[in-house]
Amino acid sequence: MTLGARALASLRSFYGRRGWTETGAPVPAAGWNGVTFAINVSAEDELRSVFDAAVAAGATVVAPITRREWGGTSGYVADPEGNRWELAVGSGSD
Repeated sequence: MTLGARALASLRSFYGRRGWTETGAPVPAAGWNGVTFAINVSAEDELRSVFDAAVAAGATVVAPITRREWGGTSGYVADPEGNRWELAVGSGSD
């Protein structure tokens, strides 16, 4: 998976505060439009923790955590470049 960046230092800082490291791959050319990534967790309390940690690291809330029509619960955040992340837990989790 490749994540495009217009301001690489900003994204390095954002993901570094989350404890993630990068591969050092080259930055894509201008005109990259972005994608939505997803992180699935095993329980609703973990979902809240991951969501809150992303916001504390600098993410913008796109959609708050909400029970979805497909039976699970999810919320959306965007990193400092506007790349969106769905943070979700499936139905049947506590």
